[in-house]
Amino acid sequence: MSPKDDHLIIGAALTPQDRTMERLELLKKKLRDYGFQFGKTSRREGCLLLRPESARQVSTGTAGVVLLGEAAGWISPSSAEGLSYAFRSAQVLAEVLHAGLGNVERRYHRAARPLRRNILLKGLKSRVMFNASLRRLIMALGLRSMDVYRPKETNDLRLDITDGDVQP
Repeated sequence: MSPKDDHLIIGAALTPQDRTMERLELLKKKLRDYGFQFGKTSRREGCLLLRPESARQVSTGTAGVVLLGEAAGWISPSSAEGLSYAFRSAQVLAEVLHAGLGNVERRYHRAARPLRRNILLKGLKSRVMFNASLRRLIMALGLRSMDVYRPKETNDLRLDITDGDVQP
């Protein structure tokens, strides 16, 4: 979910054969249960989303061209999120360029190793997340990547995903 202008954008990465509309409505129901209120749907869109299945599918560029962000394939295999990778790859490239233009492609490729390693780990995570049996087991165990806090005195919802700590 992300706010844009006076709207709230809700998104989900679903496969076309996966009862997408039914699952989107289920997501909205769960959000309503947490106190979110929705008005009329103003627009609905969908697209084919390609995400790397391995770190080798990310390209930092060649032949005098460097790539960053989604153009390079920096998209999380587990969440399909790409904005933070765009910023992180831009930061890596800026640091490389700051040191000079010589061998920039090779130096950028080398400097981007931590990002490729992160893509590799997210790829392993996605294999668990997109395996229905393993996902059910993890959910049954109560493992979460973020905490949800709802104050008892109000219906306000607060998600704190920066460091995993719940703040009252």
